[in-house]
Amino acid sequence: MVIEIFDDRVEISNPGGLPSGLNAKEFGTKSVVRNPVIASLLNRADYIEQIGTGINRIKNAVKEHGQGNVKFYYNNFFIVTFTRTKKVTEKVTKKVTENQKKILDNIKENPNITTQELSKKVGISDRKIKDNIKKLKENNFLKRIGSPKGGHWEV
Repeated sequence: MVIEIFDDRVEISNPGGLPSGLNAKEFGTKSVVRNPVIASLLNRADYIEQIGTGINRIKNAVKEHGQGNVKFYYNNFFIVTFTRTKKVTEKVTKKVTENQKKILDNIKENPNITTQELSKKVGISDRKIKDNIKKLKENNFLKRIGSPKGGHWEV
């Protein structure tokens, strides 16, 4: 399985199309189990709530959220694409400045990086690093785990 995250969408793809016994017309209305042994095990372990309800539950959740769309593609791959509305995409891209992107990239590379190290790498003052970190935390792009001295960053 591959999960790809873009500014305007999230795509989840998996090799293999629809299971045999299920055609495009019946997709989302009929349940065909690809592997009955695994499905039975997951059902008994209470990992599956109801077999055959996932597609409609996904569609309803996206509709209820009201901030995007979902499309399903199936051929040799099964692909689910969640698209964001233009309004949400603009909101997300406007929230992060170029310096903030650099800060996030450096933190991804080294979650234990200090503000002083960030200041040198990004090329802005320590105070500006702290201001940007505050904004990134407020917008839920960045989180500090643990104490200020002994903790680490989570993007």
